[in-house]
Amino acid sequence: MSTLSKLIHRFIRHTRVFSIRYALIEVLVVLDRIRWKNIPYAKMSHFLLNQKSKFILCWCRQYFSEEIAKYQNYSAERATNSTQKIWVCWLQGISNAPEVVRLCTKSITKHSNQREVILLDWSNIPQYCALPKYILDKYKNGIISAQQFTDILRVNILEKYGGLWVDATVLVTKEIPETVFKLPVFNVKGINPNFKHAYAVIDSTQYQSYLIASCPHSVTYSFLNECILKYWKEHDTLVDYFLLFYIAKIAREEIPGAMSEFNKVPNNNELCEILGDVCAKGIPFRRTALDFFAKNSTWAYKLSWKDQYPVRTRDGSPTVWGYIIDQDYNRKYEENFVY
Repeated sequence: MSTLSKLIHRFIRHTRVFSIRYALIEVLVVLDRIRWKNIPYAKMSHFLLNQKSKFILCWCRQYFSEEIAKYQNYSAERATNSTQKIWVCWLQGISNAPEVVRLCTKSITKHSNQREVILLDWSNIPQYCALPKYILDKYKNGIISAQQFTDILRVNILEKYGGLWVDATVLVTKEIPETVFKLPVFNVKGINPNFKHAYAVIDSTQYQSYLIASCPHSVTYSFLNECILKYWKEHDTLVDYFLLFYIAKIAREEIPGAMSEFNKVPNNNELCEILGDVCAKGIPFRRTALDFFAKNSTWAYKLSWKDQYPVRTRDGSPTVWGYIIDQDYNRKYEENFVY
């Protein structure tokens, strides 16, 4: 299906389920992203995101009003100590994953500080969680996308077991700090806003779901789990790709226990978005780049399996991504960045 056809179908579905105003805003957001896909911080992008976010937050507060009222009485102290498990998921199995996923997964395991790393795929997911049949059926029928399914999976896993969820496209370059497992919840926070997709979702510098941790049964992830299951039980149309982010924002603003959990998270991994942009631009590797990434406090960097990362410049010298690949496979450079 072409981009235009998808846009038309989404407009029709959003008009029927939500409102024509929201459907129009969503179309403008998509067109704006196509126009400015290589130019962050466009003023129109910021305006459209604000308009879109106002609608989604208002809709979610009304739709999840019973859940909000219920969890407002929950105390953050109800959470138990976190497990030391690290969860990574690639539904098709790591052996079938793109190169960037295999490299990132290897980096997570290397810097796990001997904690158990559980690689989730279709072969072992039932061993850890029993998702409702309607979730599995909607995924099989194409109603729930792989991305939304993993969002459901991550909050379900963290609510039940606790631990740290790391997306399979996160490159870990230093030992994972013990602090991550001692807080009620954890997420990347205080991110430098100068990255390509900063205006893709509200509060993008304060929360990203690709690196999240929780104690079992924390207020935050109990609420998120209950809300996202309710949404997909009653809907066949996704209001927004970042639905989980909006529910998380409501949790930390409307629910005292979740607010308390979030406020305990210190700023961390401020530069976690910068490496993906650097790799996509094919910037040549320099010793100063090695020093920069090795010496700053960020220990996790978000990459993408969808982006093309050049490994060589036009003159044949390695790019930053080329350096990382060479280091992993050829051991050509010093082992003080990733391995």
